Amino acid sequence: MHNPGTPPDARLAQTADAVVTCEESFARYRSKEVQEHYANFNYSHAMSAYQISGVPTAEVAWLTGALRRECAYLFVTDLVENFYESFGSGHEKFIAALE
Repeated sequence: MHNPGTPPDARLAQTADAVVTCEESFARYRSKEVQEHYANFNYSHAMSAYQISGVPTAEVAWLTGALRRECAYLFVTDLVENFYESFGSGHEKFIAALE
């Protein structure tokens, strides 16, 4: 697994099973700049991983469902910090949306 946190050069994918192609806060992910960038992004769904933090709890299930079409590996959390160390209050909604 590579984690550049941004869409890497396609050659990087040749050396990994998966690549974190999107690691953004919810606000930044929803920005026009990022949405335009990913609209033109052509990377294998089967190899892509997304991590979106700071998602309002009420939006966790919706965003999880939407992003499942974009990537094979996904982590969505309402936490804005320490999301590598713990789970937020929206974690159950995230898990339910994956089922």
